[in-house]
Amino acid sequence: FRSSKKDLYILLYNHANNVIEEEVYSEVNFADRDVLNRLYKGTIANIDSFEKHPLFVKFEEQNALVEDPEIIKATLASSQEKRVRVYEKLFNDIDYYLFSDTINVDRSIDVIKWTIDRLTDDWKLQHNTDMKSYAFEQLSMDISYYLDLFRSAFYR
Repeated sequence: FRSSKKDLYILLYNHANNVIEEEVYSEVNFADRDVLNRLYKGTIANIDSFEKHPLFVKFEEQNALVEDPEIIKATLASSQEKRVRVYEKLFNDIDYYLFSDTINVDRSIDVIKWTIDRLTDDWKLQHNTDMKSYAFEQLSMDISYYLDLFRSAFYR
């Protein structure tokens, strides 16, 4: 078995993502079936993980500068797979009764996911080489704002 620097890089990237994912799960109260509460706690836990692990922040900052197509493809796929896993877990066994009778719940959930994804993706593009506490605080406030908006728009 022969490993390359690329393989090692991808392995380290996946390890950092796995650590953060597990820390997110450990902070979310899955007994609380309100998906918006879970999303908020998950987002805060994700931000806190980066702040607890400054080397992961450095790694993420450097990842933005990678030019190797193989590494870019692998890290993007890893990030997307993580996002899918986290959403599957956060949206599992939620209380659908909280949603208004007048809306399509599945489409509302899609809008929530798309918004959170867009906020975090835009934030990453804007701050990828400057992942500082103030930037994390702004992301936290933005997500909180949209989750409150969804609560008033989609819930009973």
